Amino acid sequence: MTGLTVMNTIYATIIQVKVPARFHGRVFAVNTVFAWCTMPIGFVLLGPGAAALLQSAVSPGGALAGTVGAVVGTGPGRGLALTYVLFALLLTAGVLLARRHPALARFDTEVPDARPDDEVGLNALRTRDPAASATAPSATAASGWADTGR
Repeated sequence: MTGLTVMNTIYATIIQVKVPARFHGRVFAVNTVFAWCTMPIGFVLLGPGAAALLQSAVSPGGALAGTVGAVVGTGPGRGLALTYVLFALLLTAGVLLARRHPALARFDTEVPDARPDDEVGLNALRTRDPAASATAPSATAASGWADTGR
């Protein structure tokens, strides 16, 4: 469960830094829709199906009782334990493969951070009315990040 907490924290941080603030709600909403829509698949197919399929392998005298059974145990409920171990290994393999992909390995440095919305808005105003750009504050000063010793 700790791994999921860390993963969700990293995901949320990436969204908040790399996606413009005006799109955060949309991005999180799409992610939530896909997450909730795929949950019934896991509930119906993977949970009971995988546990039942693997239960006979880790039952006493089963094909994996002497090897994997030494790690997860043998008997009732051990098929579900083996399912957790297999999915953990699958997730680990996915992370290692993603790490080998250059764009994902250097994601933080290669994908620029989103510009603040107030800076985007000021630049849009300047392009609409070039005469007003002489009186408009700079994007840095308007965003409150001017060099004030903070």
